[in-house]
Amino acid sequence: MMDRQTINSSSIDSLEILLHRMMNRIRQSLELPTILNGTVAEVRAFLGTDRVKVYQFHPDGNGKVVAESVQSQRLPSLLGQNFPAEDIPPAARELFLRARQRSIVNVSLQQIGVSPLDCLETGEVLDVDDIRFRPVDPCHAEYLTAMGVQSSLVVPILHRDQLWGLLVSHHADPRQVTERELQVVQLVADQVSIAIAQSTLLSQTRAQAQQEATINRVATLLHSMTEMKLQQALEQIVSALKGIGGRVYISAQDSGQAQLLTCGMQPVLSEKRKNQSSRQKRTQNSKFKTQNSSTHVAAPVEQYPSWQSCFSEEMQSGENGVWAIADLYQSTVPSDLVQAFLDNQIRGVLVVPLRYRQQQLGYLSVFRQAVEVETLWAGRYDQDDPRHLRPRKSFETWRELKQEQADEWSTSEIELAQALGSHLAMAIHQYELYRQVRALNADLEKDIQERKQAEIKICALNAELEQRVLERTVELQRSNEELVRQISERDRAWQERKQARRLSGTSQPSKRTDLKLSRRGHLRTRCSG
Repeated sequence: MMDRQTINSSSIDSLEILLHRMMNRIRQSLELPTILNGTVAEVRAFLGTDRVKVYQFHPDGNGKVVAESVQSQRLPSLLGQNFPAEDIPPAARELFLRARQRSIVNVSLQQIGVSPLDCLETGEVLDVDDIRFRPVDPCHAEYLTAMGVQSSLVVPILHRDQLWGLLVSHHADPRQVTERELQVVQLVADQVSIAIAQSTLLSQTRAQAQQEATINRVATLLHSMTEMKLQQALEQIVSALKGIGGRVYISAQDSGQAQLLTCGMQPVLSEKRKNQSSRQKRTQNSKFKTQNSSTHVAAPVEQYPSWQSCFSEEMQSGENGVWAIADLYQSTVPSDLVQAFLDNQIRGVLVVPLRYRQQQLGYLSVFRQAVEVETLWAGRYDQDDPRHLRPRKSFETWRELKQEQADEWSTSEIELAQALGSHLAMAIHQYELYRQVRALNADLEKDIQERKQAEIKICALNAELEQRVLERTVELQRSNEELVRQISERDRAWQERKQARRLSGTSQPSKRTDLKLSRRGHLRTRCSG
């Protein structure tokens, strides 16, 4: 009895040291793997057991050992190995989550102790923190025995009111777990929950920063009034979304010509589909060009009636107007489109409509191929027991390799694609406005030049007219001067003759004679002129 009291006193000191170390780890590092590795080491040292592990649940119900501390190889390592969802029945998960129930199993005594923290019916915290024992389920005992475990302690780890994982202690020999030890491990699990919350926030912040950096890089390429670098932007988008190819299809706008930019793997059109596309193209009288060529080619898949009808339906039912398909085999896409993608090893498709102010401008598409998925399982499936009704006889590592598996689009990737699509649509709209303004400026400049040329011609005509008027005025002045001179000469001649006759005493000439003389004088003047 004295030895047990001494141990309890020592445990209290160890508790303070353990909690102090845990809080220091959380303050010093926000990296969850580092915190979890330190946690299992500290808990194993505190309990003195052979193996302590942190088991994390996956969304599909399976789980994986993400941190582990093993002493002297008394128990084999399970680090990195996965366990099927059937290993932990739904009823047990319900108790872990709703009652925060801890479980203690002693295989040699064939008993299990349970200690819930919350009332299962009301969810209220229980005042009594004790351990109630009952016979253990034979399958559970057989399961632990196959693992080489004689005693176990399991404490749930919660995060945001969800069952995140389990903190598990295994020992190869029978061992009693005291209420004090259970309290200590529970306090550690609570600290782990805090660390998970902080790490999750850090991961979200990092992911958001990475997404914003990607958006900024793409926006820099797009939002330039002098040149819209769509090709470089598309390559950045495909890389950020971990695709093997992508394309940007821009519908025919005022220019009357659709455009297509491609990157990496693309859907392959069969000859039959190409011929059908060509007939559709001639019927619709549409125009299409690629980034590097203005020659007309077969219409792209975006112009297929099957694409447009299917895409419109998916857009109406899809989340946020994004068409995200991880596995074309499991989709409702028409078979002709599916074959166009699968012929070039494209298994997944992510399509974002490019809309700006209710105007459909085109589509952004990113493609993924099938992947190989390798999973390390703790023991191989028993083909004779597909429903896992019996516990496994061995937990020897089994490597499962699945080929041609669909690569799911994550929520964050879909949100990133949507944000990038918004920037693309805005840039395309702005560039179209810029193109129109540039065309108007070119027309205006042409009009100005034409007006300048017309003004130059008018000035030349005015100058020529003024020159002609001046020349004509000079001619008229000369003619007038000549006429005045002639009249003056005739008058002087007539006066001279009149004076001569007067002096010679001749009689006054008759008017007829004067007229003849005047005509003769005028004729002489014209001849002399």
